[in-house]
Amino acid sequence: MRWLALLAALLACSSADARPGRDRVRMRAPSYYGVVFSASFATPGCIASPVADTGQAITVTRASTRTCNAGALTCQNNELCVEADGALIEPGRTNLFLNSATPANQNISVSASTTYTAWVTGTGSIDFAAGTATATSGLPCTASAGSNCTIVINGAGTISATVTGTLTHAQVEAGTYATSKIVVVGTPVARAADVVTVAVPSGLVFATADYSAAMTVKLIADLPGSGNWQVAFGSNSNYMPMLRLSTGAASPISAFGDNGTGSADVTVPSKTSGRRYWLYRSGGVLYADAEGSTARSTRTLGTIPSEPTTLYLGGHNSNAAMYLGGYVKSVCVGRRSESCR
Repeated sequence: MRWLALLAALLACSSADARPGRDRVRMRAPSYYGVVFSASFATPGCIASPVADTGQAITVTRASTRTCNAGALTCQNNELCVEADGALIEPGRTNLFLNSATPANQNISVSASTTYTAWVTGTGSIDFAAGTATATSGLPCTASAGSNCTIVINGAGTISATVTGTLTHAQVEAGTYATSKIVVVGTPVARAADVVTVAVPSGLVFATADYSAAMTVKLIADLPGSGNWQVAFGSNSNYMPMLRLSTGAASPISAFGDNGTGSADVTVPSKTSGRRYWLYRSGGVLYADAEGSTARSTRTLGTIPSEPTTLYLGGHNSNAAMYLGGYVKSVCVGRRSESCR
């Protein structure tokens, strides 16, 4: 009789737990349903051969070393820099400030029709002023820790840099925002672009007239860049951008397509990381949607790859503007609208 009582108790527990158990599985299932690529970057260091959570090899192409973890590490060619904020994927830049670790007064040669960003670390500042160069804006300017200078040059020549205090690094680079540290001694040093690609499995298509099968992308990132392509599919000669940062650091992320020649923007309330974005098509029209958007957008399609084979997370070889320019914590791509929750 004792064993019968024990069996009855076990059956009661099993019955009580059955529905919660099934509910938990059903609630979790959409996170994985239809996901074809998922990667998270949480372990800091220089990663020689990164692998996605879904098993794909992540290819990193960079024809130079780079600093990582605020200069504490040096990643070798083709190694991915992962810091506490995620994978650091940046465009190529050149630091023009000589002896950057021990900044001293100097003149810096700059080019016409170019925007430069100057920034420093340490205690003190640098006063920048026009020398033989002419600027439409940004001069004179004082750069200090946390306060950068944006200098727009219209006439080539030199600008002067006057150092005050004890600085630990100085950087002057062509671009509208600051990138990571580039250490310079006697001559300017270039850091090559991070080009990060993944071969996606077959069967990922731009669905036709079926929102439930819309391609989904979810990106969790901190992207300070301005007007940079973010995520693209396709090949070197036929690509389709999926996400971009429209204009400036405070602007929305948008979903769009058509070989990078135009956009079907979906504006969300703010540049919010972690939203899902969807693309599908009906006939010759691309439909783009985003979580939190006020309306679905459309665009007449050009030629796009119907079945993407390559996912670009960094620079695109045929378009120097296609760079993330920031930290990527995770990215997910799915073949259905329910994917990547």
